[in-house]
Amino acid sequence: MNLESKVVLVESVFVQEVDEETILLDTSTQEYFSLDEVGTIFYHFLEEEQNLKTIVKELAEHFLTKEETIEVDLFVFLKALEEKGLVKIT
Repeated sequence: MNLESKVVLVESVFVQEVDEETILLDTSTQEYFSLDEVGTIFYHFLEEEQNLKTIVKELAEHFLTKEETIEVDLFVFLKALEEKGLVKIT
């Protein structure tokens, strides 16, 4: 994974927002995952299907923080989603 990578949301994942959380249900395994408010914001940016460099820049502007900080946090978040089969990174 690098800043030129793109994230593809897996079609078998059902997404439902509840209050400030997002619930991800993998319909192929029947497992569900809950994203907190920050995870929900990260996930919304992934839906735009841009490269990670663009997403990092937009998130840094949104959270008013350094791109380097966002990059580390986003990569950890994406690795966790990828390990659970909720996204594919290309």
